[in-house]
Amino acid sequence: MKDGKKESTAQEQNKKNPKPKRANKLAFLLTSAHQVRSPLTTADTSLMVLLQDYAGALSAKQRMLVESAERKVRLGLSLVNDMLAINKLLSGNVLDAFEAVDLSQLAGKVTESLSSAAKDKGVEFLTHVKGRLPTVWAHPEGIRSIIYNLLDNAIRYTPRTGRVDLSLSYDSEKNTLLGEVSDTGIGIPTECHEMILEDFYRAPNAKNTVVTGTGLGLSIVRKSVELHGGSLEFKSKPGSKTTFNFSLPLAQISAKTLDNIEKSKKRRMRIIVIGGVAAGPKAAAKARRMDPRAEVIIVERGMFLSYAGCGLPYYISGQVADQKDLMTSPIGENRDPEFFKLIKDIVVMSPAEATSIDREHKLLEVRSRDKTRKLPYDKLIIATGSTPVLPKIDGIRKKNVFTLHGVEDAEGLKRELMAEESKDAVIIGGGPLGIELAEALTVAGARVTVIEARHQILGMLDFEMAALVRRHLESKGVRILTDIKPKKIEGKSAVSGVVIKNKVIPADLVISAAGLLPNVNLAKEAGIKIGPTGSIEVNEFLQTSDPDIFAAGDCAENQSIITGKKSRSSLASIANRQGRVAGINAAGGREQFLGSIRAMVFKVFDFHVGSSGLTEREAVASGLDVESVIVPGPDRAHYYPTSKMLYIKLIADKKDGRLLGAQVLGPGEASKRLDVVTAMLSQHASLEELSKLDHSFAPPYSTALDCLTVAANVLRNKLEGLHRSISSIELKKKLDRGDNLFLLDVRTPHDHERHSLPGSRLMPLAALHSCMNELPREKEIVIICELGSLAYEAALILQANAFPNVVALDGGLASWPYPIGK
Repeated sequence: MKDGKKESTAQEQNKKNPKPKRANKLAFLLTSAHQVRSPLTTADTSLMVLLQDYAGALSAKQRMLVESAERKVRLGLSLVNDMLAINKLLSGNVLDAFEAVDLSQLAGKVTESLSSAAKDKGVEFLTHVKGRLPTVWAHPEGIRSIIYNLLDNAIRYTPRTGRVDLSLSYDSEKNTLLGEVSDTGIGIPTECHEMILEDFYRAPNAKNTVVTGTGLGLSIVRKSVELHGGSLEFKSKPGSKTTFNFSLPLAQISAKTLDNIEKSKKRRMRIIVIGGVAAGPKAAAKARRMDPRAEVIIVERGMFLSYAGCGLPYYISGQVADQKDLMTSPIGENRDPEFFKLIKDIVVMSPAEATSIDREHKLLEVRSRDKTRKLPYDKLIIATGSTPVLPKIDGIRKKNVFTLHGVEDAEGLKRELMAEESKDAVIIGGGPLGIELAEALTVAGARVTVIEARHQILGMLDFEMAALVRRHLESKGVRILTDIKPKKIEGKSAVSGVVIKNKVIPADLVISAAGLLPNVNLAKEAGIKIGPTGSIEVNEFLQTSDPDIFAAGDCAENQSIITGKKSRSSLASIANRQGRVAGINAAGGREQFLGSIRAMVFKVFDFHVGSSGLTEREAVASGLDVESVIVPGPDRAHYYPTSKMLYIKLIADKKDGRLLGAQVLGPGEASKRLDVVTAMLSQHASLEELSKLDHSFAPPYSTALDCLTVAANVLRNKLEGLHRSISSIELKKKLDRGDNLFLLDVRTPHDHERHSLPGSRLMPLAALHSCMNELPREKEIVIICELGSLAYEAALILQANAFPNVVALDGGLASWPYPIGK
């Protein structure tokens, strides 16, 4: 009985005091509104894509159903956005959101938006406005919510042939807006009057009449009235007329004050950003933070905003499960137009295409859904990105030939790979994107062939390093063909194969990853200067030849910090850095973009592959006299369980020892070594400074002398003449020519038996002192070991014993890029 009494008492208490529970419910809903909006926005975008026939032409019946669904989803979005707007209105310093409100115009828009709903229901809707409603100082969303929600409720709960009346007047002596909304609807039961204005409360007869409803409409009215310091009263009972009266003290704005406000608005700077993927959103966001009063607009021709394009291969492979994860912020916010508007106060026009720039009158022509208009701008930022290169191959536009330059491309590939039968995929292009795709498609179950026209894959690496990556790819089942250009893509309508030389490679899919070209046509047609790289020419402030127009990202020039030469880049890291600088300067700042080191890293199965600065090939082409070294070694203490191998190549200037570049790859931790090199390159540091850098150490993270330090010391020894080595490329040339060499393998007999260079003589390091007289002094002796360190020790021993011509194989057999004997 006691338990029963306690339960009864608790139930009674809840009935008497339901406000805390409803308040918690409202707080939860407002907190969750962004999460509710994200799936609605995704659904709305998908439905819009269907209506644009992206997935094929819709039948009349299908179009009707999709249009109906799109209207419902958009209605849901409208409701959620209203809630978010009210939440913003009721939190923080709401006085900052007050502005000049034309009451006549606002009331007209509200009644116009609801008149069709009343007409469709057969409800007579009358508006009575006494005199001219003035412009007042108020919160526009708050005033709109009061009138809209009272009328919306009245129309919804008034039966057919009923009547709804709105009366508005302004008392100029008391500076007060007086309003009345009456209806001949179902009425409010007397016992519900006390609760009707609370969050989520709906009277029983309301629930029986209209099934849907949140119970927030009258609550929002009450909160908005309180916000303006007004009063709200109502009279109602079931089966009788319901009347709501509100009184809002609103100060009238004089014509002079209104004119000053309008002039102030006109003085707001307008910054328009063309492009909404990488550099564009970054520029817009930074411009907004620099100038909170500026009007910032993004014009994006695609359906998807600010998505992580670099993550698309991982979405294809399934490592990123949900497409929307590529379009959300780190805290889960969907980066859609509503997000930019509500969170960042940036207007997004999407899908909308910038078609021309009138520099003389500072107008940007924009076409959106068959409508064209001209937008005035103060500053313009061009972030139009790049377009994939389509090789000139017969059949390149057949069905199932893809690029990977957007979410749509990724979705198409994903659909094809989801088919039950296994797929043969051919990738044209062996750059970083092509290699990332090779992994993604292999993981997704396809048989992959990569065709590269040049002598090697991965042009950001030197040949011997690229060959190590190639060997790793081939060990994972990826077929690599270099020095080959496809002749033709076969198939009737869809792809069936790719013709190379005199044979056909079977293919169900072909992906062109042959590079990117900057989108500069818009700038070029406007008379903006294009640089020798084919990108938009910019100065250190990212200004184009027109000082009021900036450019950033793939379409803009980049500059090498090492050589000072102009270059082109398609890296998201550089695009975001340039976007930030362009945003600062468009908003009146003076920030310099000094160029880049071209640091990049990516994953190839369980290999990490990266480079920073110049390759040896590029350095030589720039006229520099260089020295290089390859040093394999563990990324952490060799005895630690997670220790893995890294291959490090360093390049330095022989003349002054200046560090020029690095390449790091292997299953070990590559990115932190590359970041160290990038920082040093940015400061024009020497190899000596790199070798003396203090690294943090613990066995789980590095060796006592980090592998990067070891590599720097080896290269310093070469520059100072303390160590002589030969690269694998040079040794291969000598072997092919039949030079008079003696190959000395100083490893153990077991290692020599496992694999060795043909013709090499085994003499373990421990036996070298006693057996060195067996070695020919008249020949060049090339000393070989697994990683290079034993060969270095052996070379020092032989040099100390007057052997005149001794060199060690750079990087040992672990770095040998060619086929090797057993």
